[in-house]
Amino acid sequence: MKKNLFDDAYNTPNLVFGSKPTRILDKYLDENPLDQGFALDLGCGEGRDTIPMLKRGFTVTAVDKSPVGIKKLLKRIETENISKDLLIINACDVLSFDWTADYYDLVVGITLLDHLDKEQGLMIATKMIETTKKGGLIFMEVHTDRDPAVTHNDPVSEFSEAIEHYFGANELLDIFSKYLRVLIYEDRLEWDYDHGKPHKHGFAGLLGIKN
Repeated sequence: MKKNLFDDAYNTPNLVFGSKPTRILDKYLDENPLDQGFALDLGCGEGRDTIPMLKRGFTVTAVDKSPVGIKKLLKRIETENISKDLLIINACDVLSFDWTADYYDLVVGITLLDHLDKEQGLMIATKMIETTKKGGLIFMEVHTDRDPAVTHNDPVSEFSEAIEHYFGANELLDIFSKYLRVLIYEDRLEWDYDHGKPHKHGFAGLLGIKN
């Protein structure tokens, strides 16, 4: 993986991955509003999901190891005049994040575990479960081995080299279903027009409540 792959990508005026929040999570929170609480956005990037969490009233801890992405997120908060609480962990790798047990009401990791090797991913998955309050919500999304970077059937994302582990069928479900009441699990192929040339992704998304 290139050392500054995401720093280089974020160092543009445009939002690399778009401004729309992740569909599954956003739709669920629209239909099932949570009481204001503490949220953790792991691998927040430019804040595609951080900003909506703040607007919903969460106190958000946003974590990303790209200082360029963090700077861009802070600029967005200033520009949009969002008067909500935000704790930024600047350029912090999730592997060195200071976890607190039973703390967060909402924990989000969008394309996070797939950027780690399998062993690291399992460790971080355990940490995510431990840091979530009982009854709290966890949402994960990962690239799967249906992705064209694996199958070579369709155009591939320019960020594909950053993926360390493509998840197999139901692998994400098997990891989290032991600890969560799974509300939504989705395995899909979709086109991505937000960055680079149009390309496809294989994704698995899981949303559940901690038992």
